[in-house]
Amino acid sequence: MILTSNDIVVPAHADITLLDTGATNHRITISEGARVRLVSVFTQPRAVQRTIELVGKGASYEEHDILVGTEKDEIAVTSDVTNAAPDTTTKVSMQGVLDGCAKASCVGNMKIIKGATKADSRLSQHILLLSPEAKADTQPNLEIDENDVHAGHAATVRPIDQDSLFYLRSRGISEAEARRMLVLGFITPFLASLDAADKLMVLDTIEEKLDHAIATH
Repeated sequence: MILTSNDIVVPAHADITLLDTGATNHRITISEGARVRLVSVFTQPRAVQRTIELVGKGASYEEHDILVGTEKDEIAVTSDVTNAAPDTTTKVSMQGVLDGCAKASCVGNMKIIKGATKADSRLSQHILLLSPEAKADTQPNLEIDENDVHAGHAATVRPIDQDSLFYLRSRGISEAEARRMLVLGFITPFLASLDAADKLMVLDTIEEKLDHAIATH
């Protein structure tokens, strides 16, 4: 489902997948037992703020943000996610590929309030740099007011793996194609929740954005 509203209330026990290609600001409230998966794709300079609240017992939320910046793009994403009920689960993944002088800021504010027992909150932020001039800032913030919970975060900012690039080159693959394969291999797993048509549309958008950048290295 394409995300078109800025304020969504997900009813109890619903199960939905949302695709945000416009990278909009929005607020999502998730009711008891509902399951929400959000995939957002950022290929243009912008700053986005979103607020997610899991207010019903057993609610689940997965967010996969894909940032692709080239030249002098500046992309900023902030997600405020609150586990406000027992047995709620959140998983936020922010993945970025930056080339040229692009800059990205990824902020994840994860909160578990008092009374949200057995909640589970996870945040990962991983940025792949294709250029030494590209810059990324990851800010994982956890606020936990309940003892009986699970929470964690991981963050990396790294250049493309030269050993993997060398291996592909040694198999007769051109450098441009090898870089393309590594970049798509980094991104594609986070599109798994999309249906085939949406996944193809997103991949086409990402490849169009990156093709020139990869080919010019």
